[in-house]
Amino acid sequence: MGPLLGTPEGEGKDWLAGKFAELDDQFGQMMREIRHRAPNAKIAVVGCPAIVPNNSGCSWGTWRQLGTVARGDMPWLDSLEHELNALISGQADAHDATYADTYGPSVDHGVCAGEGQKWMYGVKDDLTGQGDQTDTPSDLCREIPGNGEACTFVHPNAQGADNQARQVQAAFQPLRTPAPAAGHS
Repeated sequence: MGPLLGTPEGEGKDWLAGKFAELDDQFGQMMREIRHRAPNAKIAVVGCPAIVPNNSGCSWGTWRQLGTVARGDMPWLDSLEHELNALISGQADAHDATYADTYGPSVDHGVCAGEGQKWMYGVKDDLTGQGDQTDTPSDLCREIPGNGEACTFVHPNAQGADNQARQVQAAFQPLRTPAPAAGHS
């Protein structure tokens, strides 16, 4: 794995580099195990969608976005996401797997996008989709300010999940084995 694009200075630098190295190692182990157990499998790995590709539209203290993450930190967070996706893509390449890019198609739909354009939940947000959420909020969720109905912790919403499904389907399309031609009678 290459150097971290958004590497912080100070004591956090070594910790973060260690976490990325650990993830890279564990991801490689997982891919080797998949290949060992299913040597002929066609494998696709899924990258992370854009969370804050730009800080346009983000508001300080808005928990349906990133709460109290400062605008100046958003480019650094985005660089970490690029590094994470590069790690995932690199592992896909190293293990003859296909990488499904969900970042590129979601760039205009990050957590700070306007209503109807947002494909990511914020820290505490209103749920989209079928409306059948039954989990009761945790104590930690109740402590987070804001009036969103659930602690979603920056996760794809229904539109984001639809995008992920489209990208995975597109990644698998070239991997499909053509059906044998029908015989003539």
